[in-house]
Amino acid sequence: QDNGVVKFVVNPHRSLLGYALCFVQSFFYFLIYRPKFIISSGAGIAVPSIFLAKIFSAKLIFIETAANLHVPSRTGKFAYKRAALFVIQYDSLRKFYPNAKLGRLL
Repeated sequence: QDNGVVKFVVNPHRSLLGYALCFVQSFFYFLIYRPKFIISSGAGIAVPSIFLAKIFSAKLIFIETAANLHVPSRTGKFAYKRAALFVIQYDSLRKFYPNAKLGRLL
């Protein structure tokens, strides 16, 4: 345990170098902490952790951002197939994520 210490990783901003650095940092944290669950609400910064969750057999809980009412996010589309639990906040997204749980606004 790290007694509540928060860890940060580089935000890749759609940069391949940024994603590589974020992946290395995330991999390091996965090795140290061995999480059983990953909870994410998206953005590109979450992609390496979503990928690593599968490799390390951690369960992914993904909450699609409330900013998207009618179209899925890129990260949401990537996470949908990999998530143990996928939560949407608007019923209008059900057509894109038929097996998602409706959580309403969180």
